[in-house]
Amino acid sequence: MIKSGRVNDIFKVGLKPKQIDDSRHLDKNSKVAKRYEKFAPRIVYTNVTYTSPSGFTAYQSSFSGNDADSRIQTDEVLTFAPSAEIICVQRVATEVKVCLFLQSRVPYTVKIDNKEYVDFFVENLSGVLNRNESYAEGALRTVVENLDYEIKDFRQLIKPTIYRNTRFTNSKCETFIAVLGQKKPNHHNKHDYLQALWFPIDFLEKEFENYLEGNIDDFLGFNISEMTLLSLQRFFIKYRRGEIKF
Repeated sequence: MIKSGRVNDIFKVGLKPKQIDDSRHLDKNSKVAKRYEKFAPRIVYTNVTYTSPSGFTAYQSSFSGNDADSRIQTDEVLTFAPSAEIICVQRVATEVKVCLFLQSRVPYTVKIDNKEYVDFFVENLSGVLNRNESYAEGALRTVVENLDYEIKDFRQLIKPTIYRNTRFTNSKCETFIAVLGQKKPNHHNKHDYLQALWFPIDFLEKEFENYLEGNIDDFLGFNISEMTLLSLQRFFIKYRRGEIKF
């Protein structure tokens, strides 16, 4: 049973930290590299406007033309530290529950009686990686910091790295499953603004299916983020195959 976010705990459950590199590296003689040289515009980042402690940076980018496209383009792009997303589940007697979180997202708004509010999204637990931290390390730390439970099991849900919002950011994410055990005594949630919601797994699966089929207009009364939608799809597939044990 994992009781902390130490690196050694990750090795116990078979998740080896891997080096994170922001760029792909290609053999210059490969066919893929030749395609980049012919078609891909060269990019230069200039004018850093903001950098936060969590690794968020805003850039003004300039794209230089090539034979394929001689236009000069500028755009606003955002770079982020990589992140990890975790589906948290727990078995209580014969019932399995899944924990989701309500998170306000500033770009989106909702109007109620002519008053405008920041909209909420239903999301899995997620966290930005610290410097020199692997995806597995960051995911485990995020669970330990935010939930009042010991961790019985911890594994990767989707193997490849997922690239998010590729038009505007370099945001990357990996997804995990945390099977929770007993509640910890006297544990303080590091992020009190997060609202945890627990749902029976069968109920949640039916609601999710109804949402995807368009039978209901929203998911549990709210919107749902793209990463949560993708990871829940994969989670329920593996659950029904019997590949996830609680």
